[in-house]
Amino acid sequence: MYMKTWPGWQRSKEYFSGKLNFKDWYEKFRQYIVVRLNYLIKNGYASVIEEMKREKKRDVDRLNPIKTYTEHGSQTDALAPKSFAPFSICINCPPSVVNSVVFGDSEDDIILRHHPELLWTNIDTMQLIHWPFIEVEFFTPELSFKRRNCFEYTRYINFTNIPLTYDKCEYIDQIEIIDPSNGRNCYTLNMLRCYVKEYMSILKSVKDIDVDVLKVGIILNQFLADIEEINMNNTMATNTSVVFNIGRSVFLRNKKISRASYTTKGPNNPVGYSEIIVPKVETSLIFFKGVQDLNTPEVSFSYLNIIKNCLKSNDVKSAINPIKPLIIYKCSFCQLNLKEEAAIIKHLQEVHKMDPNVICIKCKKSLSVCLLSSVRWKHICTTNPISLQQHSKQVPITL
Repeated sequence: MYMKTWPGWQRSKEYFSGKLNFKDWYEKFRQYIVVRLNYLIKNGYASVIEEMKREKKRDVDRLNPIKTYTEHGSQTDALAPKSFAPFSICINCPPSVVNSVVFGDSEDDIILRHHPELLWTNIDTMQLIHWPFIEVEFFTPELSFKRRNCFEYTRYINFTNIPLTYDKCEYIDQIEIIDPSNGRNCYTLNMLRCYVKEYMSILKSVKDIDVDVLKVGIILNQFLADIEEINMNNTMATNTSVVFNIGRSVFLRNKKISRASYTTKGPNNPVGYSEIIVPKVETSLIFFKGVQDLNTPEVSFSYLNIIKNCLKSNDVKSAINPIKPLIIYKCSFCQLNLKEEAAIIKHLQEVHKMDPNVICIKCKKSLSVCLLSSVRWKHICTTNPISLQQHSKQVPITL
């Protein structure tokens, strides 16, 4: 709508006749669109979110119509569809036990055991920032963002020979304003890419800076990849966080105790422990203050040009402080903050241990967490989806 109503179209004849410079004309058009988009974000965001919530509720109501059940004085439950038992089990345990706990049955009892912990496999920066429970915060005077792996786990015990239930999840799970008292501005992915490219070029040119430039580049590029994967018209607003199902896949783990390891006189339905895992990432653009320098023929940014001028005049000290990023790694499970990548990896190795393989909920292929974390949890299914139905009660587990 705004593209059609831009007043500049009235001068299109002047442009086609060569009287208007394309660069100047395009810049005025770009500024017009940016102003309109910012107006929409500041004034129409709340109403759009409310409408999305109402639409989601209508979809849920349509897919799950309310049914009436009649009881006739018996002591049995009404025949309403139920997927979970009316009680749950809560277990307090260290992170390593979360990855190795297993349930089984012995006669009339449910037993809990601890599998041997898996050997740790070295991981790199790409895998680390996509590892469960890991957060990364990036800060410079002009750019600040955060990535948080907030995977959704559904854990329960059930009979292992019965198919699992699975509710289809929303790809975009949540969009929130970080601080409602602050304003928001919208930027295109292309502009952010141009800024990151120039920032990395300057960072590489600074000698004797105590920063691993390669790792900084990976973190920045994965943040840009989040914006591209979210695909909200290839734009991102400041002061905004988005939670999405990274990779668009869902995985599961099934664990059970071998019946050869204990004696049982119960039924032939072995009890096991199941996890359904939805990989989710919360990516947040806290602020971006980059201002394009219109006095240069190529795309550049005013603050970065000042830093480049400092480097040209050999004023390295004045350039290092604003260009050197502050990067903080966090473990959301243990509420731990660390500034060194090696320290957070050591924490995972010693406290969490290695995550077991997961199984694609559609094609049943077993995949390692090391592999999935290196490819943004993307997986291409090779077979038809399996049937996922459940008619027995499951006991939810809280760890």
